Amino acid sequence: MWDALNWLTNQTGELTFVGLAPPSTAAETLAILRKAYDAASNDPEFIAESTKRYGMPYTYIDVERGRGVFNSLAGVAGGVLTTLRAAIAGQN
Repeated sequence: MWDALNWLTNQTGELTFVGLAPPSTAAETLAILRKAYDAASNDPEFIAESTKRYGMPYTYIDVERGRGVFNSLAGVAGGVLTTLRAAIAGQN
């Protein structure tokens, strides 16, 4: 069970900073947003600032990887979620 919890934590960790757009967003707009996110993730000043502010660098994952993360989270077994909820409830 703990292996599953570690997997779940790693999956959600990839989505610490997530940018989503409504399904009706124009393809041109999506292309601009994706290009901007990619550029920011490779900008040394932005990386330094996000690391300073959040204690970790911003990392960009592409649309395909993001969809994969969401799809994998949708299939999490109920027992994993129950254990995770119990662990969270037990925190001080």
